[in-house]
Amino acid sequence: MDALNLTELSLFISENVYLIKEEEAYSHPIKLDEKEVEDPIEIKETTISQKKPKPTYKSILFLTDAPLKDSAAETFNNIAGKALGLSENDYTLLSQDQVDFDGLDEPNSQKIISFGIPFSGHVTKYKNHSLENKLFLYADSLEKIAQDVELKRQLWVQLQLMFPKKN
Repeated sequence: MDALNLTELSLFISENVYLIKEEEAYSHPIKLDEKEVEDPIEIKETTISQKKPKPTYKSILFLTDAPLKDSAAETFNNIAGKALGLSENDYTLLSQDQVDFDGLDEPNSQKIISFGIPFSGHVTKYKNHSLENKLFLYADSLEKIAQDVELKRQLWVQLQLMFPKKN
């Protein structure tokens, strides 16, 4: 919607418009004429905020605390590609700063794996949690997992439960 100037606005208003000072509201109104105004009145453009449609994600959603690089990227590729056999078409990968939803109940994904993102609640890391029709897994950051063999084992056990092999 474009901003209207006073001339365009006058096409919609057939009556005189008065500018009334607050303290003189009942004493004597001042007639506003475009030629007499020293400081022109700006009509600012207003936009109607429309709700963005909820984004849709693939059935598997990976969330990371930061964009992937170095050992974190290598660890993620090993988990998603080699261990789980997923291609990039099978999942959505978002870093924490790309998340555009308020809670994990919002995305349409069925399996959500979170790496290094702080969470609240009574859930345990490296243990699958279900809520409605979704499975959640919270783990340490990929950088931390890359450096700790025990964390890799704990993650792998839970991922095998989350992604059972089809015979």
